Amino acid sequence: MSSAANAKAQFEGIDPQTVVGWYRITHQGRLLEDRAVGYIRKAKGWSYHAPFAGHDGIQCILGQAFRANVDYLFPYYRDLLTSLAAGLTPYEIVLNGLSKDGDVAGGGRHMSNHFAKPEIGVQKRVYEALISVYVFRHNLQDVVKPTT
Repeated sequence: MSSAANAKAQFEGIDPQTVVGWYRITHQGRLLEDRAVGYIRKAKGWSYHAPFAGHDGIQCILGQAFRANVDYLFPYYRDLLTSLAAGLTPYEIVLNGLSKDGDVAGGGRHMSNHFAKPEIGVQKRVYEALISVYVFRHNLQDVVKPTT
């Protein structure tokens, strides 16, 4: 099977606009990674950078599956593409990398690559994750009753 036929078979049944959207987000993420490396070389920001290369597909789909204001997402420091696909803008990611005041994750008061946007449910700390699990488990005990 030729590579073109193989590629066509992999995306069979998926709307072409969806595939274009995946490509757009992934390409945007790669451009942001290139920008991060440039800032590091100029010593202008991005205290460190952990690329998402090799994890592009899963990160894109995970971010796309996230439902803003419904789900909670606790991204890892390598999850730039997940955060972008979940709803952070490229501008917000650059502000995070440069630790600027306008960074929605922490107002420039933390290390770069700790992505967050609390107003849509993207959180930055394990502490918030633990609280969410506690509340979720507590509420389940009150709501979910075993069936007989």
